[in-house]
Amino acid sequence: GYFAFGSPLGINYFNPADFQPDPNLNREYSVHLTDSQLFSDRDADVLDREKKLITLKHNQYGLKLEFSTLEFHQQRRTKYNIHLKGGSHPLTIPDITSNEFILPKLEPGSYQIKIDAIPAKHATKITPLVLDVVVLASPWFTTQAKVGYGSILFILVFLFFISKKRKQLELHELHKRTEASRNRMQMALYGSNSGIWDYWLEKDLLFAENTPTQLGGDATSITIPMQKFGQEINPSQFAEIKERWQRFLKGETQNWDVTYQIKGTNNSWPWYRVVGRVIARNDEGKPTRVIGTYTDISETKKNEDKAGLFGEAFSQINDWVLILNE
Repeated sequence: GYFAFGSPLGINYFNPADFQPDPNLNREYSVHLTDSQLFSDRDADVLDREKKLITLKHNQYGLKLEFSTLEFHQQRRTKYNIHLKGGSHPLTIPDITSNEFILPKLEPGSYQIKIDAIPAKHATKITPLVLDVVVLASPWFTTQAKVGYGSILFILVFLFFISKKRKQLELHELHKRTEASRNRMQMALYGSNSGIWDYWLEKDLLFAENTPTQLGGDATSITIPMQKFGQEINPSQFAEIKERWQRFLKGETQNWDVTYQIKGTNNSWPWYRVVGRVIARNDEGKPTRVIGTYTDISETKKNEDKAGLFGEAFSQINDWVLILNE
């Protein structure tokens, strides 16, 4: 029989049998993408239908794909196989009856989604749906960003070596000036029978330059413990010197300025004037380093002794004495 539909424009009629599929006819179908959307951004347009390409940003997730063969009378009996290639964990989901698929967040990279349909009639040929998916990397990890990082690192390393080279040149120049100044000072000290001494209290080491050979040095420098150096001081003066040294270390006096005799060669006892001050202290405020100079004043002492003898001798004379300097 026929169905008839009436309208102001006329009557339409048709035979329903004309719309029944021919069971003997092999038809070809294709899997079509009917909709796509993102849970993270529902308004985002991520699909290029012409290229069949889906492009996602690094922070987009929840891709939902809806698909169909558009064979509506077989829709409920059609099954699908879903294949996801790419990444470190390929995925295959076989024999699903649902026509939608949800992908969680993907790692940056390239993927391919292939959806095959299994028709209710085995004679039906169905072309699968193939989509390419590209997940973009974070801007901080793109190739351009890595090139930028490399460039910045290269510039920093370059500037570091330039700065290091400049500092080396500056240090070299400063060392030259220091050496020149040191040489001038040593010449001045040597001309005045003087030298530099440096005592490290925590190590108990005394370093002195231009030292006399009787202290075990080579007339250039010497490094000995303070206790050993103390044994070279005139015994009659040692107790007083030691007491004044203790008061100096306690901070009762700011500067060290003493005169004493040191045992010399041939049983001689030359006189030295030693001055110095504390230049470093520990957290408790105790001295850790004392530095200063010493001067051989033996000739000065001899002149003072001679002057004293002349003065005493003249004090005993009641006559006039005329001294002529030839």
